[in-house]
Amino acid sequence: MMGGAIWMESQPGQGSKFHFTLRLALQDAPAPRAELLQSEELRGLRALIVDDNLTHRTVLTGMLTRWGMQPTAVEGGQAALEALEIAKSNAHPYHMVLLDGQMPEMDGFALAELIRKDPALVSGAIMMVTSAGRLGDAARCRELGISTYLLKTHLAKRPFASDIESNKKRTAAEGSADHAALAARGTKPCTCSSGGG
Repeated sequence: MMGGAIWMESQPGQGSKFHFTLRLALQDAPAPRAELLQSEELRGLRALIVDDNLTHRTVLTGMLTRWGMQPTAVEGGQAALEALEIAKSNAHPYHMVLLDGQMPEMDGFALAELIRKDPALVSGAIMMVTSAGRLGDAARCRELGISTYLLKTHLAKRPFASDIESNKKRTAAEGSADHAALAARGTKPCTCSSGGG
């Protein structure tokens, strides 16, 4: 197996030890690091935060505001749909929607499914943020076209606006050079930081 070996030592009543060896080549060059966006690249992006927890909404709003974004925060799925419809009717859809995965009444997955039925509601990425990942969440993200799945504890570690993959086509078509350049740095669909699936 990969030029190595695997074996086990076991003693009744004492337990077992598992061992393996593996031959790996040295890496020729350092792995490329993900490029983080600068705050000027985030400036002016409209984001909708959907979370039933007031503290989480406050923290996310503060974080996005510091990055120069224009966040709006609502406490649940129905309020989010109303905000999205208003933005759509004013011809200013949100560039990004951050959904809490675990909300009462309508969770983030159910809301994402409704949003995807009307692509005009969001001009960019739908991202799932959750306090605790669950088995199967990553697969559901992929099915629903959710671009990123993050634990809330990871949010402060990286600007995530580069995840606006689906924003590429619309912003380029609208001629917004700044936002098209931002969207061109998008990421792979549903980059999952936790939760398995």
